[in-house]
Amino acid sequence: MITLTNPIKINNSIGGVTTLNYDIFRVVNIVADPVNQIINAQVQLRSSSNASAPLITGNLFIQTQGSPVATLTVGDLGVFISMNISTAISTIQGWITSLQNSIESGLISESAVVGTQSTGV
Repeated sequence: MITLTNPIKINNSIGGVTTLNYDIFRVVNIVADPVNQIINAQVQLRSSSNASAPLITGNLFIQTQGSPVATLTVGDLGVFISMNISTAISTIQGWITSLQNSIESGLISESAVVGTQSTGV
């Protein structure tokens, strides 16, 4: 969860003048594909001051192979941001590998899978 320094302000009613700060940004439902080096996730914006305010959702897509790119889309707000990630490729690939290794190690340590973990996919 990220608390936004400059929260998004949205009118709390149609035609209203009172705004509600959407100041919490969460990345959820993360799917990391270690073979294709892709991360796909849902993003959520919510208000910390009003728990009953509806969530605003969007998508995050990160691709590190081919044409590396990260895109953040929040359709309800008309937001589409495409970012060049060429300087962060190895860092992002490290996130994916670390996640994969942690899950595999956990499965073995909990005896859910019997075997020996090795690096790679």
